[in-house]
Order: sequence, then structure tokens, then C-alpha cells
Amino acid sequence: MTTTQTQQARYDAEIEIEEPAPISGRRLTTSSGASAAVVDEAIEVRDAAGRLLFEYDAATGKGALVMPEGDLTLKAPRGNIDLIAGKSISLGTKQLTMTAERADVTFADMTYRSVRLTAAVEQAHVVVDRIEQVASNVLLRAREVVRHVEGLDQTTAGRVRALIRGAYSLKAERASVLAEDDVKIDGKRVNLG
Repeated sequence: MTTTQTQQARYDAEIEIEEPAPISGRRLTTSSGASAAVVDEAIEVRDAAGRLLFEYDAATGKGALVMPEGDLTLKAPRGNIDLIAGKSISLGTKQLTMTAERADVTFADMTYRSVRLTAAVEQAHVVVDRIEQVASNVLLRAREVVRHVEGLDQTTAGRVRALIRGAYSLKAERASVLAEDDVKIDGKRVNLG
């Protein structure tokens, strides 16, 4: 053992390292009146008016961050911000704005409720195994609609009306029109065959 090590060993033996004394009740205060304190098992930070801004309760493991007035900003200009919760995350506000160059959203189960929805999408690609739509009224406006159905395309309706300004063409391998009442074909000329 070197001389320095021997001296350090003697010094360590002479000084008993004690547990730090509890500092509950002590308060640090800035010149403007903001303060931080340990109260029982909790660490508190208060503003100049004495309102709680931050609290960590070591006994329960709960933390709270509050901004009674003004704005709260979380920034990581050169990094990420992760919000991770084991159970749930709740957002409550009068207005929510989200902006990103790219967004990936994944849910195992999702419910969306809204009074009104406005969506402007340049291009959409939707792949769904099964879709069910329930609506009182549906209004579809499009420049062109092209549908490809491999199996059955069935419409069940009280009445069906098609108003076509130009030509109407129906092509089928076999066609059948069944009516329980009259069938009317009206035109300047009717060509059969």
C-alpha cells in the first residue's frame, strides 16, 4: 500500500460517513418568491403566489406538473419527446393542433366520435377486410367513379332511379329483368337484337 493510500485509509476510518439528515420542511426561495421544498415525502415547487407547479410524492410514486397561468412548453430541439404510460394518456383541451411531416398511428381498437368532420386528402389508399357504413343520408360527388367487384354486387332499396345525361350502356353475358307489374320502355326507337 502506498503512502497516499495509507493516509486515505486512516482518514476514512476517522470520519464516519453518516446518512444525510432529513430536510423535510426546509424551503429554498428565489428573490421573486418562487420556492422549492421537501414536505414529508413530497418535493414541491411553487410560484411566487404560492401555487403548486410541480410535485413528486415519493410515498405514492406520483408526480404532477401544473401551470396555473401562462403557457407550458416541452422542447427537445435536437432530440425526441416520449410520452409513455403503462395504463392511459388523456388529452383535454378546447383546441388541438398537430403538425408533422410524417405520422404513423397504430391502434388495436379505436372509437372516433365527432359532431363534424372535414377532411382534405390529396390521395388515399385504404385496405379493409370488411367495412360497414350506416348513415341517414349519403351524398357522393365525383368526376369519375370506377368500381371493380369480383363477386356479387347487390343493391337492396325501396326505389332505384338513375338519371343519366349522356349514354347508358349495360353489357352482360346474360341479363334478366323481372317485374311483378308493368315493364315500360319508352324511346324514339327501340332496337332489339
